[in-house]
Amino acid sequence: MITVTYDPHYSPAVPDGSTMMVAEHMVQQGNENPEHNLEFTTGTGLVIDALRVLVVTGKFPPDQIQFMYKDQMMMVDENGRLDAWPHGFHDYTEKYLMQLL
Repeated sequence: MITVTYDPHYSPAVPDGSTMMVAEHMVQQGNENPEHNLEFTTGTGLVIDALRVLVVTGKFPPDQIQFMYKDQMMMVDENGRLDAWPHGFHDYTEKYLMQLL
């Protein structure tokens, strides 16, 4: 099981162009260590999206990944949808776009 904690304030950022590479590394670690609970932290929302894409494309099973934000755990389905989207979770782009409209 992979648990990815989203911490936009205190986690290292990943350049946009490297997000899929980072997500693929996380998935590779999960595939190589299926008996372990692996924990990663990211401050980059695109890493979350890249992991969801890897689930949708069948590169990682949805029941083997979960996301954590503050005290809330979120599961992903085979379509890459999360079962919850707490306020403040990976929403910076949306906030900025709303100001531009």
